[in-house]
Amino acid sequence: MKAAIPIFGTRVSPRFFYSDRMIVIDITDDMIMSKELVVISGFDPEAWVGQLLDLNVDVFICGGADRDFIRQAESRGISVINNVAGEIDRIVQAFLKGKLRQGYGLTYNIDEAEKTAGNDDADASGPDSDTGHWRDCMKCRNRTCLKGEPCGNYMPALSAPMLDDSDRKSIEFSLDIAHESERKMCRIAEVVYFAHIMEFRKVGIAFCIDMFEETELLRNILRRFFKVTSVCCRICSDTSGTKNGPEGRNGLICNPKGQALALNSAGTELNITAGLCVGCDTVLSKYSEAPVTTLFVKDKLLANNPIGALYSKYYIDTITEGVLNR
Repeated sequence: MKAAIPIFGTRVSPRFFYSDRMIVIDITDDMIMSKELVVISGFDPEAWVGQLLDLNVDVFICGGADRDFIRQAESRGISVINNVAGEIDRIVQAFLKGKLRQGYGLTYNIDEAEKTAGNDDADASGPDSDTGHWRDCMKCRNRTCLKGEPCGNYMPALSAPMLDDSDRKSIEFSLDIAHESERKMCRIAEVVYFAHIMEFRKVGIAFCIDMFEETELLRNILRRFFKVTSVCCRICSDTSGTKNGPEGRNGLICNPKGQALALNSAGTELNITAGLCVGCDTVLSKYSEAPVTTLFVKDKLLANNPIGALYSKYYIDTITEGVLNR
């Protein structure tokens, strides 16, 4: 029997059709006889199915897979185990033991024996009995929250009663927005709705100078509902110790603390960040007396749509190979 697994580094590729390599394993009597790294060409379902057939693959183990591909593969005699996540070696061992099935590593409906596999992914979420700190929710085996049930890893110190009346009101109205039966409100409309329900009258905008035009449009919309104070990232800025200007000359330095202090002096009740750089946004949030929400962010590479990188193999490669290797 032959099993094939598309790879991303040392893990199963999250979306197999973005992968350009896969491991093909020849198995006899639950033992690995050989492993081969195969380069993939073509990214449509037919091309993948054709190459799997050429390699005489019996089982295809992968991350995300659409119904069209699964239907084509299974109609040609190739079994598909999809929605699998994890390190390749662990996935192979689970397959050899007969424990691998759809959702392995994602839904965590794994036999109890797999929970003590001895790697970092094996830790359950919930309070650590030694430190009292919370563990990673991504490692939770139960995920009762996805079923609409209370968290199975209860920790009294984190329970809802810690919310004051204002916090609880914010959460309730955010749920009102989230449970909208028909999606009729864009993010800007949601912010307006939220601020109106919370009875905020003064709204601040802390914006990046690169988004002057966008912020002007936003301000004109918000002024229909609230008193608006907008503050640019270069407020009262100077050139102290910077060399980020043209041709190495001193450039104006951003002043997110100044933005926060200016909005504080204006008495804003809700502050909106619009395109602030990573780091500047954290400083503003630190010094802002009013609650802060992010309306849009700046991503010069992806047209201000940073989540797009998660759906592209090219950009994921850029992150893992470029940024991490600097």
